[in-house]
Amino acid sequence: MTTKTLTANFDRSRRNYFFPSEGYIGEEEMISQKQKNTLTSLIYQNIQEERDRENRLAELDSLTVREGEEAILEFLMARWK
Repeated sequence: MTTKTLTANFDRSRRNYFFPSEGYIGEEEMISQKQKNTLTSLIYQNIQEERDRENRLAELDSLTVREGEEAILEFLMARWK
């Protein structure tokens, strides 16, 4: 189970709430099956060298949800360049 910490700031006239990207309490969740499927597809579509492809595929099981999101975003941003 992942617990996120809500940070609030009441010092100003406008109240602020946000979930900081760092500072989670407890362990982070491991990558979801949907993320793993998406990344597998993106790896096969975008990585031509077999050794690099196999290395990236082997890393999938050790990624957290946040790392999976970052990897997906990395592939999608590369398409726009």
